[in-house]
Amino acid sequence: MIIAIQNTIGAIGRGLGIVTRNLQMWLGFTEANVIGSNQFVLDKSTNSNNAKLFTGKALEFNGNDKVDLGTTFGLTGEFTVAFWVNLTNYTQAVIVGDSANEDWFRINSATQYTLKINNSSSINIVSGGSIPLSSWSRIALIRDSNNLVTLSINGIIYTNNAPTKSGDFDFTLIGSKSGTFINGLLSNVQIYNKAWVSDDAAFDYANPNNLVFNNSASSISLSNLKGYYALSEGSGSIAYDSATSLGSDVINLNFQSNWQAISGAVVDNQYKFSTVGAGGQIRINSILTQGSIYQVNISGTTTAALLRFRSYSGDATYLTHSGGGSFSDSFIITSEDLGVRFRANNSSVTTLTTLTLKEISAGTITGATYDDKQPTIPQLGMVDWAKSTPDETNEVTLIEAPNDLGKDVLGNSLRLREGGFNLDGIGYAEVADDSTLDFGTGDFSIETWVKASVGSGSLSVIVSLGGNFNGNNSAGIATHKPSGKFISYIGSSAMYSNGVFVVGDWYHLVITRDSNTCTLYVDTVAQSDTETNTNSITNALVKQLGRDTSTDRFYTDVIDDTRMYNIALSQKEIINNYKIGLSKHS
Repeated sequence: MIIAIQNTIGAIGRGLGIVTRNLQMWLGFTEANVIGSNQFVLDKSTNSNNAKLFTGKALEFNGNDKVDLGTTFGLTGEFTVAFWVNLTNYTQAVIVGDSANEDWFRINSATQYTLKINNSSSINIVSGGSIPLSSWSRIALIRDSNNLVTLSINGIIYTNNAPTKSGDFDFTLIGSKSGTFINGLLSNVQIYNKAWVSDDAAFDYANPNNLVFNNSASSISLSNLKGYYALSEGSGSIAYDSATSLGSDVINLNFQSNWQAISGAVVDNQYKFSTVGAGGQIRINSILTQGSIYQVNISGTTTAALLRFRSYSGDATYLTHSGGGSFSDSFIITSEDLGVRFRANNSSVTTLTTLTLKEISAGTITGATYDDKQPTIPQLGMVDWAKSTPDETNEVTLIEAPNDLGKDVLGNSLRLREGGFNLDGIGYAEVADDSTLDFGTGDFSIETWVKASVGSGSLSVIVSLGGNFNGNNSAGIATHKPSGKFISYIGSSAMYSNGVFVVGDWYHLVITRDSNTCTLYVDTVAQSDTETNTNSITNALVKQLGRDTSTDRFYTDVIDDTRMYNIALSQKEIINNYKIGLSKHS
């Protein structure tokens, strides 16, 4: 695909490039750029109508919250602990710690920080930088091979007056130590067993949607990444460690080996058990670690009216299947005790085809809740990710597992962003108001590629020229859930596509106003529903992609190559742009 901006006046027929005649904005979403303290997708036109991204997610701690990692990070030599932080205050601002008050790191003020290791005396770290309140900062706590302890703030490592400290750094908590708790937001906690150098810190800050070993010049490798808590889940009480692969299967699907049949149950063969009368159960013990988190995959058939998969002797029910027949599920459990059991409630036969339990490296969240639509921090809209409901209740968003490219840590395939803006129904981007995007009563065009989708509400907005996309002085494009069609507005005049869209397919959409005649084009075809509108499309509001100002109109799939012109594109020009973008969007 040709992505260089070229002026194509007089060359439309030859298709040398995207039309740039009267181009006011072009957001290609090829990459994000850090400008100041935020991430932007740069405008490819000459107008600097850059899009600020709001697709980050973070965990919010309110002074009594924590994440119990379920493991001890025993960092014996070199290490780096990197994180994004946005503090409410400096009172007990513990980033990582333990319940015994022996190993922790705390931010005391904008310029003073304290580290305690191995229950020895703590050391103060003073940097030349600053960690302000109510603002995102990228921090890395670093110890090198000489035990020199330094701090990186927003890509700069400060070494002046750096202290030394030896000993094992054995923390088990995020956001807490020994009864004290942080107030603020945390995101993207990465733990390495090797010290970052200046180039690593600079690359990490300039490329927040990548990992330091994505830089080929770095000496840091994937094997040095020991913990990776993106804190991007968005819901639930589990913080997944994307650096650690699933454990081995801990259960033996052989009812004739180590399983116990009780209360009216009989093991028929390796995969089948029967019950008589009021029912019965089979169980297996001493295979789990109490309190640990496991992924369960299970499938089979049963004639039982009610089949339950439960903890060995406790009250926890992990799966309930009613009405007999086939069952198949994948879900997460936190083990209540050391084993599991099946219970069928009547005379029945149950046959399993799949049963696996694999331990997950994950932390348990207590109290903290998710805060989405965050700028600055890693942006989900610019990476591949996967959504699933592993605990049967909370839908979570997980990023790519570095050890299993193309999948998340649970083995789910990622939804690829395909070089576009990968929205999950929560985030968005905004473009500051500018006179170049005020079209008055004149001609204009809005163009975009989009993967069709619907959200929770009746409308899912793709692009809006400010306020509600169907406002009197605005314009935009959306999907309309009740009809299954695309809908566009120019100055409150609605235009629907002729046919319904296919969810997940790419479409090229253009709306134009040409001498007050408003037209929607879908894949270069002018739709029959045209309108006449003379409203002034001028306002002082931010322009948005992925939503408008209504609360339930977020877009849930990929948007790409959004362009605005202060002319009405001809159908020939629309066909030109469509042909150039087709190879990427198909």
